Amino acid sequence: MPGQQKFQIVSTGKTLRAAPPQDVLRQAARAFSVSAGQARKLLLKGWVIKDELTSGQVVQYRTQLQQIGLRVEVYPAGKFDNRVLLSRLEYAQRRRERKLAGGVRPAQAANAGEVTEATAPRTVSQSSAPKAVAPAREVSTSEAEVPPGTQPQSVPVKPNNGKARQQLVSLFDDAGKPAPRNVATETLYLWFGIVFAATVPMLFALLAAVCLYQGGLALWRIPAAIMAGEFGAGTVAGSGVALLLLALFASLFLWPYYRSGRALASEHSPATIPLKQSDAPGLFLLLEVLQEKTGLPLPRQVAVTPGADIAARSAGIRAHLRGEVTLTLGLASARGLSGGESLALIARALCFHRGLPLSLASWLVTEPARRLESMQVVLESEQTPVSDLARNGPAKVLQTLLASSGLALIPIVERLQALHRLVSGRLATRVQGQGDAWAAHIIGSDAFTAFAERWHQLVHADLVTGEINREAQLMGKRLQDYPAAVQWLFENLDQSTRLGIEVAMGEEADIWNPLEPANNERVFQVEEREVSAVLAHQDFSLVKLFADFAELSARISKLGGEEGCRVVENRLLMTASEKSEQAQKVLAEYFNRAIPRDMLPLEGPKNEALQRLDLQETIDWLRERLVELQELEQRRNSLLVQAARIQLGTALIRASSNREPATVDAGKYHLNGFTPAAADESRRDNRARMKECMQQRERVFSMFYQRIEKSLAGLGAGGQEKARKLYRELKAYKALAEPLSAVEGCGDLLSEMVAEVPAERVAPPLVQKYINLAVAQVTKLREAVAGHAEVLGDDLSEALVAFVESTALSESEIPEGGRETADRLQAVGLCCKSAGAVVLERYHHTLASLLRLCLEEERRLNIRPLRLAAFA
Repeated sequence: MPGQQKFQIVSTGKTLRAAPPQDVLRQAARAFSVSAGQARKLLLKGWVIKDELTSGQVVQYRTQLQQIGLRVEVYPAGKFDNRVLLSRLEYAQRRRERKLAGGVRPAQAANAGEVTEATAPRTVSQSSAPKAVAPAREVSTSEAEVPPGTQPQSVPVKPNNGKARQQLVSLFDDAGKPAPRNVATETLYLWFGIVFAATVPMLFALLAAVCLYQGGLALWRIPAAIMAGEFGAGTVAGSGVALLLLALFASLFLWPYYRSGRALASEHSPATIPLKQSDAPGLFLLLEVLQEKTGLPLPRQVAVTPGADIAARSAGIRAHLRGEVTLTLGLASARGLSGGESLALIARALCFHRGLPLSLASWLVTEPARRLESMQVVLESEQTPVSDLARNGPAKVLQTLLASSGLALIPIVERLQALHRLVSGRLATRVQGQGDAWAAHIIGSDAFTAFAERWHQLVHADLVTGEINREAQLMGKRLQDYPAAVQWLFENLDQSTRLGIEVAMGEEADIWNPLEPANNERVFQVEEREVSAVLAHQDFSLVKLFADFAELSARISKLGGEEGCRVVENRLLMTASEKSEQAQKVLAEYFNRAIPRDMLPLEGPKNEALQRLDLQETIDWLRERLVELQELEQRRNSLLVQAARIQLGTALIRASSNREPATVDAGKYHLNGFTPAAADESRRDNRARMKECMQQRERVFSMFYQRIEKSLAGLGAGGQEKARKLYRELKAYKALAEPLSAVEGCGDLLSEMVAEVPAERVAPPLVQKYINLAVAQVTKLREAVAGHAEVLGDDLSEALVAFVESTALSESEIPEGGRETADRLQAVGLCCKSAGAVVLERYHHTLASLLRLCLEEERRLNIRPLRLAAFA
């Protein structure tokens, strides 16, 4: 029956009453009418014998299996998956066949200690660090092992420039590594695949050349007709029609493709920070050592992103072939993976720009695929060359014509994508193999299996953390440290998730994506290469190579999100309870993602015409105001940030001496001038704009309150009693609105102070003033909560007591300046924001409980829900 719980019967791999396994297998084969090979799987631990069984079927099958002599266990349906075991069996079989065919390689026994170290748990300790620093010697790629398809390049080594360089050089193995395969053969295969992979780019180049040639001919007809004495209106009309048709074809077919290429060449994630040498001196030094040891290109620029991807990008094909690349390093990879694994991903990204054959092959595999994908997005979103001009008049008509024609070309683009995948499939496989070989060149083939599993898990953690952060931004929050959140989730994945990732490794991978983690097939190919590691010590950390990794993580976490989002401790978002997640879903459904970021007004509209609207008319009225409400929310958030900056700029002006009146950037702090009077005028203007915005916003949210009242009017006695109790709690929370706003304002002010003002410019009295203000506001909030403890309970008050007594607020000593001052201000600001987030989270629980009753009643009355395509 629907909703009935299902179960699965799983083998424990053991027999009952010490029964001989062979006898059990014979009886199982006879009872289930299967072959002996199929029956043998019943003795595999974790093998799902039957799935999706009802409780009655479980009893029947378990009794039959126990009579045969097989020990089994019962679990909820879907907990175990046979595909994981089948993938492991297939992988183990391939390894056995390879060992039988080639025997045990001599280097394996010689490097047993090295393999053990590479596959052991990565724990950094004093004992694992190199105790003696070996002097660097000159190493070229002719001595080192080079993955196939690349020519060895001798790289001169710079003389040692200090102890730090010697320590990094000592991480690498000085022993020469033989090349695993014939370089000439692999290079020949690459050139052979390049010819086919160039089909789509050459097709577009040919079409562009034909357009230019035909356009030149159309223009030449006019002077040719003049010289021949045959010039007339027909000549001009014919040339004009030809040029118009060529322009139409170029706008629909060529412009999206080449425009996408230019966009991709300059496209960098908005959450990217370029690194200077002083930001990570150890990292830049490590990249130099990596170039010397392997011959990989040295990046011209290094940038960091918050995620897990490590990539090397170039501006155009010429820079790609020359190896002029920008390395983008995901800080989540630096935190989550060991130094050796992160260096393997760096080497994998850089190898696609080393040597002409591999560079050209990687460009032909990835660039046309990305351009065609972006071209499809351009056509589907109805972008044209006149989109920016299409406001009204003839340009708007032309925009409509081009957009409609572009939609008809989407099937052609999809066929071009299929053609590119067909002609470049084998080359893409070889290019991915080259990248995996370079990664194995760093850590060794023996460690590649564990590395691939951790790589998959880190990418999964990054995706989940990104989704959590996006959902939090809808509520006006964001993660304090995104890379640290990815690392925490990566290290705390549950067993079912890890099993699911193992299943995913058995599936086919996207070979046209250079960032795709290695699946089982690619892992098997790397192990067949039998590459030895060039790193002698892999258990180091990239984090220690940065000057201030924590500060960089905080800065990168701030980018890419809405300006008004408040910082929240990672644990409050990453360890959110099921109750919080359910509340967030209810709020997103009821407000259609236009969720209020403060307390909902508890009064209806004052307009009598709006008061007369029924429930369905109220929802229809709100549906027409959703876009306006979103704009008001964004405007409110911007005004809150501006208010904090204006307050900070005013304090800096008042604290500055009369001899330096212009040391404060008025534009940076949204000030009208450099005097205290001008600063006060700026504050008044901002308050007036905020008041106007809040009035418009409350007008819309008052209609949400009317919707709540009209939804609950038809509830029974039990529902009405529950609603009244929730109303009392909401009124108690509403009394906290003013102290809560003050606490959050203090958090915004201190965050802006840390982000915008150099630590040496913050006077100690100013630091003391704002820290005391933050302590006072958090204390007032706790006292206000304690005053309503009868309705709200004691747990919220106790949670706020923990913030009041925290080290950040209770420590009386104020640092004199420098980095310690910034750290103290950041800690106090985070404490204020976290305290406010705790109160808002409890408020959302109560509000969601009330709104859940409203949604159930609206479904019962068949009310059309509040939906809008832009928010769906």
